[in-house]
Amino acid sequence: KVFQGICRVSPLAIRKEEEMIKLWAHECIKVFHDRLVNQQDRDCFMKILKFTMKKHFGKEWENVVQVEPLIFGSFVPCIYPEDDKTKDPLKNLYCELMDRQQLNCLLYTSPSPRDQRGPRMPSSA
Repeated sequence: KVFQGICRVSPLAIRKEEEMIKLWAHECIKVFHDRLVNQQDRDCFMKILKFTMKKHFGKEWENVVQVEPLIFGSFVPCIYPEDDKTKDPLKNLYCELMDRQQLNCLLYTSPSPRDQRGPRMPSSA
């Protein structure tokens, strides 16, 4: 499952080594950490993840991850062609969502999928 998530990404979204490492960490968290049922196990997992990042990639978590928690998605356009913000952002790229203000604005102002379907008809009991 970790590698399935990594394979979803376009090379347009991962341009630096650190971005690939963050993607790997995000997918590990999504697949393993999110299924753990208590804080002690989640803390232990994060220690193992950070140790593994240092051992295999030679990078410290604190030097790679600037915004926590790591969130990746394809529903917020945040990659610009040639990094030129005067151009329209590329759509549907699975990438790190670092701009939490933009993410919060989208999540709290967009109608939910249920709202887009229209009101539910009352069921007859």
